[in-house]
Amino acid sequence: MLNKMNSLKRSIILALLLVNFGAVAQKKNSIVVQTGILNYFYDSNPILMNTSKSGKIDRIRDFTDYTLIKSIGIDYNREINQKSSLTFSFNKFSGYFGGNEKSRTNKEPEIAHRDWYLLSLCFNRKLIDRAKFEWTYGGGLQYREGTEAYQVFYEPPNPHPFHVSFLAWQIDKREVGLNANSRIKYSFLKSLFLYSKLDIQYYIYDAGKPTFDKVVEESPSREFNRTFPLNHTFTIGLGWDF
Repeated sequence: MLNKMNSLKRSIILALLLVNFGAVAQKKNSIVVQTGILNYFYDSNPILMNTSKSGKIDRIRDFTDYTLIKSIGIDYNREINQKSSLTFSFNKFSGYFGGNEKSRTNKEPEIAHRDWYLLSLCFNRKLIDRAKFEWTYGGGLQYREGTEAYQVFYEPPNPHPFHVSFLAWQIDKREVGLNANSRIKYSFLKSLFLYSKLDIQYYIYDAGKPTFDKVVEESPSREFNRTFPLNHTFTIGLGWDF
């Protein structure tokens, strides 16, 4: 009887060790370093960032300096169970849309620069789960804070042949909204994977709107168009499971 009890105890201990080992071995966390290569704002600005500088891209470093590095971020993902997860994202976006300079005599202000910090918290579900390939979809809350700069070019009474005259206004942005996204993950090494994400951001409330209203009030002869509340971003990145 005593031998049977000892054998049962050993079996229980072994089972607990195996369960614990499996829980430890299962990688429930991942982190991704990403860059947004396509950004669509429903206006005349280019989808691919800083395309006006594409003529300067002669090497890989130029591409990262003029395009990729302007939109970077980090995703942290935590699995809740085999099908669900939570993702916290932090991104920095800084885009100078030099293409607006082609209209040297535009009469109305155009957005020339966007500088934002973005935070999001999303709940995700796996749609396809294979050994090396995952496709998930999700949605959640989105926050964006930063500035937008409007500018308008004009011809002064005595123009200088080597200078362009323009007026500029800076608008504060502090927006809260919703995020819907679709993600693809491809594992190519034991813990490393390639990552891409397409998200849709819709902003409902802007605490910085008074600064926009003030600019409009102080410049009644100008027509300012507010940023459309919907925009899309396509990002690619490299991730690590741990």
